[in-house]
Amino acid sequence: MSQRSTASGKATVVADIETAPSVRGEIGPETVEAIIEQRGEPEWMAARRREAWEVYRETPMPTTRTEEWRYTDLAKIGWQELAMRDPNPPSAVGSRAEVPAEIAGAFALGEEAAAWAVQHNGVQIWSEVPAELSAKGVRFLDFATAVAEMPELLQTHFMTSAVPPTFGKLAALHGAFVSGGTVVHVPDGVEIELPLIVYRWMDVENAALFPHTLLIAGANSKVTYIEECASPARAQDGLAMNCGVAEIIAGEGSQVRYTIVQQWGRHVFHYQANRVFAGKDARVQTVLVTLGAKVARSDVECDLQNPGAESEMLGIYLADDHQHFDHYTYQLHQAPSARSDLLYKGALKDRSRSVFRGMIRVMKGAQQTDAYQTNRNLLLSEDAHADSLPNLEIEADDVRCSHAATIGQQDEQQLFYLMSRGLTREKAVKLIVMGFFEEVLGRIPVEGLHKRLSAVIERKLG
Repeated sequence: MSQRSTASGKATVVADIETAPSVRGEIGPETVEAIIEQRGEPEWMAARRREAWEVYRETPMPTTRTEEWRYTDLAKIGWQELAMRDPNPPSAVGSRAEVPAEIAGAFALGEEAAAWAVQHNGVQIWSEVPAELSAKGVRFLDFATAVAEMPELLQTHFMTSAVPPTFGKLAALHGAFVSGGTVVHVPDGVEIELPLIVYRWMDVENAALFPHTLLIAGANSKVTYIEECASPARAQDGLAMNCGVAEIIAGEGSQVRYTIVQQWGRHVFHYQANRVFAGKDARVQTVLVTLGAKVARSDVECDLQNPGAESEMLGIYLADDHQHFDHYTYQLHQAPSARSDLLYKGALKDRSRSVFRGMIRVMKGAQQTDAYQTNRNLLLSEDAHADSLPNLEIEADDVRCSHAATIGQQDEQQLFYLMSRGLTREKAVKLIVMGFFEEVLGRIPVEGLHKRLSAVIERKLG
């Protein structure tokens, strides 16, 4: 069964960092109405929030008895004390040089890109979109601006089909309290060679963010979108929550690359729902890099609705201390002659834990499907633990489908060999882990992104 109709998430508090009232306690419809009134949102957006709230209210809370959430106990995460907004929201700055040093230092703001944006606690504080990009009809906007300037596009695509509120409990929560995020629209035939990059920084405690990404690529267009999320590395006692959604609509013949790099601090509970709609002959690559947060749950789906569509789903996760990472993936083949290939690799240190649960589903009539699913886990300590559950559900008879999963300790002979060549044990482990991840990194064609990911992974390895 598809997660979007059955999976849900435990949540008893929400927060709107930008405009919701600064109150604490359990949420209710009055908070939704306060957000609508304070933002002066159009009626269609108000209706979407109210609808999502009703779905949230009616959807049961998942427990570990729910199959999709069996390994992640959301009841252990504190919700009630989260504030509804940051009492001191950040202000916009006039140039890249004015971006606060702590934020600039966390990201590679100077790297080559077609356009940039920086969002601080859900508020976009700076962006740079060259005139030649706008002249081609490309729109690269923060979510609030897009609601005002692109209402028809958002009414058509915002949480209507890719990730509707019925996707799950946390998706409904997101729809009711969405704040911040990015909307990208690339017209038919427009090709953008350099990536569009959004940097998201969160340094609040006892609050939550609900960023939404809507990426729409027209027919025969080309776009690369990169989203980096980070917060201070210093220890914090408070709790924060990021509840994000990404909807990716790839038009006929388009080429779309979407990457999210998550490096939240250890005080954060992170939930992310990503879903791709791939049109006829579209080529879509999604890259999910999970490094931060105390508990992180990601639901990643690709819906191949048309013949010739291709989806490449790549994932890297590196956990240490007591981090808990849970990934649910879904490859849905509804049309014939489509292809999907998933490769998720994780390395676990200390007492960390990972969960991978994947599903390939081939519907009746989706003949000549090619679908592959691979999850590999490298345990770097005796106390680390990984669960891997790949699944197939096939209703067609002319298909090529396979899945594989491995969980194993690091090779002591490899360590001995490297250490005999003069490396310390720590450096030898780093070399082995980087080699382990290279199978994924090597499939990322954007050179700058490849280098950037290698750098952030090495930094976490110490």
